[in-house]
Amino acid sequence: MVTTNVIEYISSCWRGEGFEYLRPHNQFRRSIKDGFQSIIVSVSSYDDEVLIDIHLGIRHNKIENMIYPVTKGLKEFESESHTFLTSTGRIQEKLYHRYTIKDEKDLEFVRADLFDFMQTHGLEFLHKMKDLNYANTVFNTFSDYNNQLFYNPYTRAIRGLTVCKLVEGENFTALKETYTEQLIQSGYPDSYFQSFNTLALFLENYSMN
Repeated sequence: MVTTNVIEYISSCWRGEGFEYLRPHNQFRRSIKDGFQSIIVSVSSYDDEVLIDIHLGIRHNKIENMIYPVTKGLKEFESESHTFLTSTGRIQEKLYHRYTIKDEKDLEFVRADLFDFMQTHGLEFLHKMKDLNYANTVFNTFSDYNNQLFYNPYTRAIRGLTVCKLVEGENFTALKETYTEQLIQSGYPDSYFQSFNTLALFLENYSMN
């Protein structure tokens, strides 16, 4: 089963929604006012089966431009970073969900299941995440559901604190303390705390005017 054929087939689930396939990034991308939305399809081919993971993501340029100097990321990838990225499985509270395809019947099931998900949850989720106030709720509400949407406590912390500042959230100071405690519990080295504190200081003095 050819990988490109699998990707082309399941991409019918969001055809007509304005997503363009970017082969070098292995993702479908749609521009928004201040960034982009993406659907990332990861395909692993083996002798007798194909495994597929689907991730949904969004980039808010303003957030990424503010946090990138403290992330020590490679300059050439600066414009490609995601503000939020999670799997379709996590959105459905299935942490380790992936599709397995062994024959054409499996492929048709995957397409039908993915189409149903995108129409009932996926596209709406991407639409809501364009709103910084909604993004603030996703990042900074520490419910069991929201917590499992995130892979990395550090990237959540720096973006969560930034989006709180941009929506002028009143809980900025408390949020800083919460994220600091989470980073301590996660065992991050000192360099991460230095970066987080540098960003926090910058945000504390950042004027929204």
